[in-house]
Amino acid sequence: MSTAGKTDGGVDAFVYSVRADTRAWCPALVSDTLTVLVPLICAVLTSAAREPLAGAGLVLLTLGIAGGQVIALAYDGRSLGARMFGLRIVERSSGCPSGRLLVADLVGRRLRVLDIRRGRDPISSAVALYRFPERAAAQHPPARATNTVVLLDSGQRLPFARALVVGRNPTTDARGEQRFSWPDLSRTLSKTHARLEWDGESVWVTDLGSANGTAMEVGVERASLDPFVPTRMPADAVLWLGDRSLTIAGSRRDRRGASDAADDGDEAARGVHHA
Repeated sequence: MSTAGKTDGGVDAFVYSVRADTRAWCPALVSDTLTVLVPLICAVLTSAAREPLAGAGLVLLTLGIAGGQVIALAYDGRSLGARMFGLRIVERSSGCPSGRLLVADLVGRRLRVLDIRRGRDPISSAVALYRFPERAAAQHPPARATNTVVLLDSGQRLPFARALVVGRNPTTDARGEQRFSWPDLSRTLSKTHARLEWDGESVWVTDLGSANGTAMEVGVERASLDPFVPTRMPADAVLWLGDRSLTIAGSRRDRRGASDAADDGDEAARGVHHA
């Protein structure tokens, strides 16, 4: 289960995260309140019993506990109660702890409480772009590792040699990886939406935490892809990136001739950038 929320780069920070229900966050809130309230009550009772030094010590202890709770919540997203009940409190927009903006986020109701025992921790390394192994050259002989061509719904043909990242304005940190900026006025396509990898025999597709998801249609069946999980694309499949679609050239939906393929391939190649 994934909650809604995207980073500025179009990556869903809450992939596989689960929002905490009242049965989880209420006990955590009560626990945090008691850790501050109990020593404060003891400080008041001690002062009333004419033990000023002990009372002052308990007041300092109360302030220390409260300050520690606030700092832990601001910079780790986990107070004592949150740790006890497996919770993480983060910003809705970034999936990260608030830091110095904790008070503003509390007032503006911009925080989200997640159950990290039941779902993924939003600040884990899994939110980073998937790093793919260099497998094509090792598993396939050079004769089979030829270019493949993707047919876009606009009619363009897009050749690529090994790996291609597609989106409105995609970024990649992999050396030699191609990227294609696909204009999309509907904005159903994320800035960095999906990755296509050609291993010499098949095209593998990976959704990169896109906002509107990636789906694969084969015949009458259409299934959404899990984010960051490479999935093999059959030759006759249609890949949906938001509201945009593409196929592998040569599939049953590809009706254009080889001469058109070469012309469009040269045209599309001019829009492909190398990392």
